[in-house]
Amino acid sequence: MGAEESMIATLSLRHAAKDPSGTLETFRSYNILLYATQTPSLTWSLQDLSQVGNIDQLRDVQDHQRRGSEDTMDDIHVQASLRDLYQEGLEENGRVLNALSLPCSTPTTHPLQPHIRAFQQTSNLPDDIFKAQYPITATSFWLVATKGAISYLHPDCHGVGTVVEVLCGRKLWYVFQRRYPKARGTRHDSRIDEYMRDWAPGFIPDADQWEAEVVVLEPGSAFYMRPDTHHAVVTFENSIARAHRVYATVTLSRTVAGYVHTCMLKFRIVNVLHRELRELLLRLMCYFCMVILKGPESK
Repeated sequence: MGAEESMIATLSLRHAAKDPSGTLETFRSYNILLYATQTPSLTWSLQDLSQVGNIDQLRDVQDHQRRGSEDTMDDIHVQASLRDLYQEGLEENGRVLNALSLPCSTPTTHPLQPHIRAFQQTSNLPDDIFKAQYPITATSFWLVATKGAISYLHPDCHGVGTVVEVLCGRKLWYVFQRRYPKARGTRHDSRIDEYMRDWAPGFIPDADQWEAEVVVLEPGSAFYMRPDTHHAVVTFENSIARAHRVYATVTLSRTVAGYVHTCMLKFRIVNVLHRELRELLLRLMCYFCMVILKGPESK
């Protein structure tokens, strides 16, 4: 990025947990790279993959070899099990497979989760409109990929922020933003053609108009990515990661922009759609309304 200000702030978990309001303020303007998370690491083994789920259950995964054929490039999804991913990852020239958004039923705690409080505080809403159970499988998920997997340039769906913890292996996480002087924290990138172009590691679209940064994610680190952020991911070691989708009050304007982009472009710009997230957003709005009606002294 040269002399430009970084898009990423680096914090220790201890600092972020000690000052959650300060962490939220940082997230208002910056993505956050968290270090010294002390999260237990995993290995590329069937035993540790079993923590993700049934290793023999067939799942919808991306097979990157299918991108190379005109007959299959528009449908790269195949059925494969975690055992298949494990075995392909051991082969020198194994298939490049990428399992996205595998359900995770393990709850998490981190500094950016006001949507959880909103869900708890709106538990008395009509159950014929709202589901009583928190949609944890839509907000917490696993990512499992063999070396060489690439997720191309896109933002995540429905205006969510994203938290990623790599527990095994390493990933390169690229983030992009258009240059808007004097607009730090308020920029929204939305031109349709930006999502349609080819992208490869090391290539920045319209380098004179875009800023780009890349971080290495590995065990002991976590990345907090702001809503509606253009990003791409390269897995250069067999990888197991846990991730969470979050709505933060300090980035609601970006959430609105990301939600609109999802409604306009759907799978052209996102890799997975989760409609359960819409209820979380609605509950967040109901919670804000409750707080406003009760006044600033309410908790």
